[in-house]
Amino acid sequence: MIRNISLVSMLTISFLFPTTAFCKDILHTNYDRNAKTMYSENDVKAFVYNWFAGFDHQADIKLFKKHLNPKEIDMYFPDFPIKSIEDFERWYNDVIDNIQWNAHKISNLAVSGNEVSGFSVSVDINWKAKTYNGETYDMNIHQDWIVKVNKSRTFVIEKHRARVIDKQ
Repeated sequence: MIRNISLVSMLTISFLFPTTAFCKDILHTNYDRNAKTMYSENDVKAFVYNWFAGFDHQADIKLFKKHLNPKEIDMYFPDFPIKSIEDFERWYNDVIDNIQWNAHKISNLAVSGNEVSGFSVSVDINWKAKTYNGETYDMNIHQDWIVKVNKSRTFVIEKHRARVIDKQ
């Protein structure tokens, strides 16, 4: 009898009685386990947005370092190749020391792949910045990433390439 209840009725019951376990069980028994537990392309897109938001706010370096494998860093920015955690720290500290304000506008974000084999990310960034000595930057940068998921379920940037498309 419970299986014949409409979805609207089930949602109403679960709203009115949120601790009713049978409602949750009935709604979720047939949902694909991998779809429920494995990261999707949308999860990776959210990660990309959070990564750049961290730069916009000059977040603590720990936010970024947890997404890098200290044994295998392979990142390339147009002005600075990064092959170690120390390189990344040096690069980011230089950003903090020199950039008074910056913003990253994301466009053309495309993600493909899956959690098992890894995700490919292609993204264009319009980066605007102002330095403490008054210089301003406005440039378009294309980035390609390979993102994997480590054993603790954290996204790790395995490979990163950035190239300037144009400067304004």
